[in-house]
Amino acid sequence: MWIDKFIQYLRIEKNYSPHTVISYLNDLTQFEHFIIEKCGVFDPVQIDADLIRIWIAQLMEANLTARTANRKLSAVKSFYTYLKKKSVVAHNPAEMITGPKVNKKLPV
Repeated sequence: MWIDKFIQYLRIEKNYSPHTVISYLNDLTQFEHFIIEKCGVFDPVQIDADLIRIWIAQLMEANLTARTANRKLSAVKSFYTYLKKKSVVAHNPAEMITGPKVNKKLPV
C-alpha cells in the first residue's frame, strides 16, 4: 500500500521519468519481499536499521555491485523520507546507513 502511494508521489508530484519510477518500484518490491521473508509481513513502522543492513549485506553476497546496492539503499532512504513526511514513521531507519564502498576506476 505505502509503496504504491510512494510510486504515485514520484510519478505525479516529483515528475520522475518512467525509467526512474520503474527502478524505484523494482528496488522497493525486492526490499518488501526480503522483509516479508524475514518478518512474515511488510510493516514499514517495524523495520529497523539492522534489518536494512542485513538486506544490503545479502545483496552484496549475491554479487551485486556496490553501485547497485547503493542505488537500492537510496530508494529505501527516499521511501522512508516520504513515510516520515506523511507521519507514518517517526524516523528514517535508513538515514544513517552508509552503503558499500564503490571501487573507483583508474584513469586511462
